[in-house]
Amino acid sequence: MPVRDPDMDWGEVRRAARDRLPGCRFRRHLLWRYSVVWDKPRGGDCERVG
Repeated sequence: MPVRDPDMDWGEVRRAARDRLPGCRFRRHLLWRYSVVWDKPRGGDCERVG
């Protein structure tokens, strides 16, 4: 499997996701992988960030 250095470190990824997806949850996996889970808030539209 080809490997290259990441563009962002773990902390940068977390900060970027939390800025865009308040309340998201992170989970680390094997081989430097991770997942981000976000549930849309109930009862309203989400404001678009970006």
